[in-house]
Amino acid sequence: MSQLNHPNQKRRLYWLIVIALIVITNSCAVHNQAPPEIKTGEKEQGTNAEDQEIRAEQEKLNLDTDNFPGQGEPFQIGILQFTEHPALDAVHSGILEALEAAGLKPGTHTHIEYQNSQGDSQKCRLAIEKFVEDQVDLIVAIATPSAQAAVEQKDIPVLFAAVTEPQEAGLVETWEEPNTNATGVSDLNPVEVLLDMTLEIVPNAKNIGVVYNAAEVNSVVQVELSRQIADQLGVNIVKASAKNPEEVGVMTQKLVNKVDVIWVPTDNTVLSAFKELVEITNRNNIPVVGASIEFAMQGAMCATGYDYYALGLQAGDMAIELIRGTEPAAMPVQMATEIHIAINMQSAEEIGYQIPFEVLVIADQVF
Repeated sequence: MSQLNHPNQKRRLYWLIVIALIVITNSCAVHNQAPPEIKTGEKEQGTNAEDQEIRAEQEKLNLDTDNFPGQGEPFQIGILQFTEHPALDAVHSGILEALEAAGLKPGTHTHIEYQNSQGDSQKCRLAIEKFVEDQVDLIVAIATPSAQAAVEQKDIPVLFAAVTEPQEAGLVETWEEPNTNATGVSDLNPVEVLLDMTLEIVPNAKNIGVVYNAAEVNSVVQVELSRQIADQLGVNIVKASAKNPEEVGVMTQKLVNKVDVIWVPTDNTVLSAFKELVEITNRNNIPVVGASIEFAMQGAMCATGYDYYALGLQAGDMAIELIRGTEPAAMPVQMATEIHIAINMQSAEEIGYQIPFEVLVIADQVF
């Protein structure tokens, strides 16, 4: 094992220790939070037997029925997910789990209308128009493009999740005081931690490539952060922008002869074509590091990022506050909190890399 004489090596070890402490803290925490207290409104007579039954269920759960439209009608929630991907799927699952854990039963207390735009921004707008037409009570937007489409209408509260930079995306005025009809949970990645870990695994790297879509503000923010941090670390960021999933492979191929490693931000376009990216990098023995642990599950050599299921639970708790009547304009944007590390040993072996022991011992998942 090499001695830590170089300042960058000491700096990287510092961040690895920080991550280890976070991992230990999270693993020791016990989720024992009681469902949020929701005040009961005045009892009113239902219009029919079905309404009375729903009303009775709501009162048993101590729900504020005044926050539900009509007499005992389920709260209407429209969920728009930008594309299918394990990270975003995990957010969706976490949100639903949080609602049910609070006693909000699907069909009885909530009615969920789910839409997936399959990575198409135009379909996002159409889905939001459908939610408005259906007069949903809350829109939940998963990923930045979905949230940007959702805030084009101003009458229905919007809860966003897995949005990197909501202020830059035009969703809120500030993180602390949104002052719009939107609030939610950000997944702004700890890019510094990711690059430090990258250089711990590939210490001789001088040029780090990044494939992203320059039209996605969430990705632009991450890439700019990586450029600033790379300057401090004495390495170069080599950018390649793909306008659509079909271009991801082409841009990756252009990078493989110019870089020592490729890192992938939480970019929806690249997510849709990540399998092709990994196939190309593996053929050229180029390691891939990702800004979400789901990347490691799909073939990246390593990844560090947030637990997106936990992020969904966090967003679900915020949704409950909105259902209770809290205005999104007054709810500060929250940050995801649980940083995880994942290592794909099979991918490392395939391209001839050995993962340092000091990284392996703090990894949450090893494949």
